Amino acid sequence: MTDNRTKVLFVCTTNTTRSVLAQFVLDRFGYSRFKSSSAGIIASGIPMGNELAEVLAHLGYSQSLIDGFKSTQIDEKQIKDCDVVYCATGYHKSYLEDKYPEYADKYRTFSTDLPDVSSKEQIEALVFRTKNELFDTFLLKDDSISIKTMDEKSLDYSWELEKETFAHPFPRISSDSEMIRSFAIYSYDVFCGYLNYRSVLDESEIMTVAVRKEFRHHGLGNMLLKELERVCREKGVRNIYLEARKTNTAARTMYEHYGFEQIGFRKNYYDSPVDDGILYRLSILGV
Repeated sequence: MTDNRTKVLFVCTTNTTRSVLAQFVLDRFGYSRFKSSSAGIIASGIPMGNELAEVLAHLGYSQSLIDGFKSTQIDEKQIKDCDVVYCATGYHKSYLEDKYPEYADKYRTFSTDLPDVSSKEQIEALVFRTKNELFDTFLLKDDSISIKTMDEKSLDYSWELEKETFAHPFPRISSDSEMIRSFAIYSYDVFCGYLNYRSVLDESEIMTVAVRKEFRHHGLGNMLLKELERVCREKGVRNIYLEARKTNTAARTMYEHYGFEQIGFRKNYYDSPVDDGILYRLSILGV
């Protein structure tokens, strides 16, 4: 069977930290859309650095993959077989351009050089930065985003995210529910988040909306709201309501920027922890 995945090769010096980190990040969140690998200019078949291994294990990466990793020295075949080569620094890119100039159109660098890190704190910061950059580069392109009606697999994903996100999870949604409607947002085949809502006559209410932590701050919540508004307009809904914790400033900022207006206040409405509730409404014009 032909492998149609985009093949991405990451390159650093010893292939024990920077390039490995990028490989594991893209492997985890790229799923079947990408095939990532890594290599070093100087490498000798040793395991990844102990600090990186501990950080990745703490973040939930596969322990068997971590234990089984061995550094690889780059060769021409690896470059020839991949679609794009991401170099940790400009130096690594220059090295490849000098040694394998015939593949120069494949070589890329990150927005700034990836620093050579050693401590857990430095590695954790680099994981966060690399993850965001790879999402921007590979996953969260406009043409990669799709919003779908929930199937059973999406409902399973959304239920797990619901429990992770909310102190009091909304009951698990059934695919044949006549009251609650749901849709999920994907980047390629990666589940990123979801929105649950219900409608009665010409009013709709958002029950829960959540985006996985690693995909936040990329506008996906706004895309879910836009899709809900589109569906509501088609159905003749005039107002969309929702409620948010007073202290949930990130969510409230998103809602207010979208156009929701505050219309109510409920003292100590939430518990675990105790918090006030803010009621919002979006009036849909032209329905």
